[in-house]
Amino acid sequence: MNFWDILGIKPTGDKNVIKEAYMDKLNLHHPEEDPEGFQTLRKAYETALKSDLDQGNNNLEDFSIEASPVKQWISGINKLYGNFFERIDADSWYDVLNEDICCQIDTSKEASYELLNFLMDNYYLPHKIWTILDEYFSWSEKKEELYEKFPRNFIDFISSNIDMDFGFRYELFKKDMPIDYDGYIKNYYEANDELKFNHIYQTRKILDNSLGIYPYHPDMRILNGRYYLATNNVDKAVKIFTDVILENKNDFEAHLNRGNAFLRLGRVNEASEDYNKALSLNPHSMSSLYGAADCCFSLRDFEKSKKLLGTLMDRYPYDREIRAKFISANYYLIDKYKKNPDFKHELARCYFNVNDFEKCYSLMKDIEKDTNMDFTICLLMGNTLKALNMEKEAELYMNKSIELNPDNWKAYYFKGLLFQDMGRYREALESYSKAESINDKYAILYNDKSDILCKLGEFEEAVHACDRAINLNPGLAHAHAHKAFALFQLGLYDAALSTCNNALKTFPYFLNLYLNKIKILSKLKKYKDIVYLCSKALKMNIEDSSIYYEKALALGFLDRPKESVESFHKAIKLNPGNMYYYYYLANVYTSMHEYKKAVDIYTAAIENTMETEYKYTEIYNERGLLYCELGKYDSSKQDFEKVLKLNPNHRTVYSNLGNIYGHLRQFKKSIEYYTRSLELNPEDATAYNGRGFSYRNIKKYDEAVSDYKQALKIDPNFLLAYNNLGILYFYDLSDYDKSLKYFNMALEISPDYHEAYNNIGLLYAKLKEYGKSLEYLSKALELCQDSELYNLNIGIVYERIKDYAKAIEYYERIIKINPNNERVKKSLKKLRRK
Repeated sequence: MNFWDILGIKPTGDKNVIKEAYMDKLNLHHPEEDPEGFQTLRKAYETALKSDLDQGNNNLEDFSIEASPVKQWISGINKLYGNFFERIDADSWYDVLNEDICCQIDTSKEASYELLNFLMDNYYLPHKIWTILDEYFSWSEKKEELYEKFPRNFIDFISSNIDMDFGFRYELFKKDMPIDYDGYIKNYYEANDELKFNHIYQTRKILDNSLGIYPYHPDMRILNGRYYLATNNVDKAVKIFTDVILENKNDFEAHLNRGNAFLRLGRVNEASEDYNKALSLNPHSMSSLYGAADCCFSLRDFEKSKKLLGTLMDRYPYDREIRAKFISANYYLIDKYKKNPDFKHELARCYFNVNDFEKCYSLMKDIEKDTNMDFTICLLMGNTLKALNMEKEAELYMNKSIELNPDNWKAYYFKGLLFQDMGRYREALESYSKAESINDKYAILYNDKSDILCKLGEFEEAVHACDRAINLNPGLAHAHAHKAFALFQLGLYDAALSTCNNALKTFPYFLNLYLNKIKILSKLKKYKDIVYLCSKALKMNIEDSSIYYEKALALGFLDRPKESVESFHKAIKLNPGNMYYYYYLANVYTSMHEYKKAVDIYTAAIENTMETEYKYTEIYNERGLLYCELGKYDSSKQDFEKVLKLNPNHRTVYSNLGNIYGHLRQFKKSIEYYTRSLELNPEDATAYNGRGFSYRNIKKYDEAVSDYKQALKIDPNFLLAYNNLGILYFYDLSDYDKSLKYFNMALEISPDYHEAYNNIGLLYAKLKEYGKSLEYLSKALELCQDSELYNLNIGIVYERIKDYAKAIEYYERIIKINPNNERVKKSLKKLRRK
C-alpha cells in the first residue's frame, strides 16, 4: 500500500488537500489509542508533502529522508531513550539539549518539531524530563502554533505531562533487572485506569502479571493495596501499605492510602497520623487535606476541621460535600462559642460562614462597641455589610481594614469584589492588582479579574488572567468558561472549542461550559452538533431551560420545526417567565403557517412574563402581522397602534399600518402611514410598493408608477413590484407591451414566479391569443397545483373557446380543492347543460 492509499486520496501536489486528508484520518488513529496506525499515517503525511509526482515517487516504502543534522540529533535522542536509566536522568537530557542544534535559530524549531514527532511513539518519561524539555522548547507557550502542525490531542497530552506529575516514580526501579520497563509502566497505567472504572477482573489480571514479573516497585504495590481497598479487603490493604512504609517511611502515597484504609476501619487517630504525615511530605495534597479534615471532624476538633475545609473550598469551590461539612463544622462551633463571651469574634465569623448575616452584623456591632477594631474585624464587618447590600458602609470598613494593615491582600481582594458587584470595574481591577502585588497565588482573584476583563471587552487580557487562574487551580470551572468566552470573542473558535471540550471532561455538569460551547457552535453554524450537545447535557440531568431553548433554536435552523416546538415548550415549562422563549416559539409556528397558534403564543408571552411594556414592542408588531394574515384587520391595527404608542420611531410599524389601511380600503390614510414610514426609512422598498398600490386604487397612476419604480431602484430583484407594475399597465393603462415587459422581467429574476405566468396568461386572454394564454396559465398551475384561481382562469379560457369538456375538467378540480365554491358549482351546471 502506498502513502496515497493510506491518506485515502489520489496523488496531488496540493498541500491543502494533503493536510485535509491527514486531519480526516486522525480521527481513526488517535496517538494514544492506535500509536502504530498513527505513526504510519504521520509518515504517509510527511512523505506526501515531500513527494515528487513527476518522478512517480508514490511508494511509502521507497521514500527516504536524507540524514540531516537534525535527523542525526534525533538518532542520538533515540539512543538515549533506548537506555531506560539514561532516559530518566536529567543530566543525560541536558547533555543532548545543550548541543548547538537546539540553540541555533535556523535549527531549533526543526529540532523541536522532530522531537515532538519522536515523542508521538516514545512518551514514557518522568515529569521532571517533560519540564526540562519545556524549558528548552517552550512548548507550553506555543500551543496555538503547535496545534497547526500536530494533532490537537497530542499537544494537549504533552501539555498535561508538563503541567502535572502523574505519579509513577520511574526512579524507583532497581537497576540491572531483566524486565521490560516500558511494558511495566504501561501495565501500571492500564491497571490504574481499569481500577478507576471498577473493572475488578481486568485490574487483578494486570496486577498479577506485573507483580509476578517484578514485585518490588512501590507504585505497583500501592496500586495492589488500592485494589484490595476497592474490593473491601481493607486489612490486607493496610498490610501492603505498611510494608511499603517500613521500607521508606517518607513514601507519601503509602501514607495517604493507609490513612484512607484506617479511616475505613474506624481507626481515626491512626488515620489522622498518616494524613498529617502525608501533608508534611506534600503540603499541596488535597486528598491528604480532606482526609485530615475528616479525621478532625470525627474527633470533634471542629476548629481545625473548619480551617482545613476552608482551604479545600478555595481549591474546590464547587464541591457540595466539602461545603456541607464546612457549614456543619461552623454550626457545631456556634453552639460552643455561644456559651463563652470571649469568643464573640469567632462566633460572628461562624454566623457569616453559614450565611446568617443579620446575626453576624448584630454581633459585630456589639464587638465594635466593646473593643478596638483590628483589621480582621473591620474586614469581616465590611464583608457582612456587602452581603446585606449596604455597599457604601462596606467600603468604609474595607478601607479601614487596609489602613490598619496595608499588607492585608484579602482586604484589597474583597474590596475589588465589592466594586465588581457595584459595576465599578476599573476600580475593582485596581484593587485586584494591589491584592496581586501582595499575594499572586490566589487563583480565584484571577478568575474574578477575567470576568471583569470580559465585561470590558479586553479579551486578550482576560485569556491571560484565566490561564493564570487555571495554572494555580485547574479546578476552577468558571475560569475555563471565561477563557472559552474570551477566545470566542477574539475569533479563535478552534481554541475556544478546545477549551470547552477539555473543561467538560473535568466539569461535565457545569452549565456555563455547555452554553459557551453552544455559542461557538452556533457561530460556526454547526447546528447538528448543538442538538447533540444539548441532548448529551439533558441525558446527564442538566435539565435547564436554556439547554432546551438552545436545542429548539438549532432544530429550527435544521428545518425540524415539530421537534423545535416540543423543545421550546419544555423550556417554557421550566422557565415560564422568559419572554424570548415565547417569541421564538411563535416564530416557529409562523414558519409552519400555523398563525392561530403563533398568535396564542405571543398573547401568552404578554400575559405570563414580567417585562417592561416597551420590551413587548416586537411581540405586538409580530402579532399584528399575523392578525393581518388571518384577515383580522381591526385586531392587527390595534397591535400596530400599540407599537406606535410604545415606540413612535419604530422602523416598520408605519409601513404595517399603511398595509392594514390598504386592506381596509382606506387608501388616503394608507398613503399617510407609508409616507411617514419612508421619512424614517427612505430605503424601504416595501413601503414604496405598498404606497404605489394605494395610489393605484385612488387612480393616481403616475404616482403609483413612480413608487413602484423607486421600489425597484432600491431592490432590483423585488418581484412584487415588477408584478404590480405589470398589473397597472395591463388593467389600468391598457399598455400591454409595457405590462408584458414587467411580467417577463419578474420571470427573468425568478423563473418559478407563478403569479407572473398567471398574469401573462390573462393578458394573452385579453388579446384573444388563447393558445398562448393557456400555455402561461398551465405553467402557473404546474407551479402551484392546488390554486383555485389558476384552475378557474384555465376553465374560463376553455369556456371562451367553447371547449366545455375541458372547462368542466378544471372546474371539477376546483370543487375537489374547495367543495364550497358556489360560483363554480353554478358554472358547472350551466356547462353540463351545454
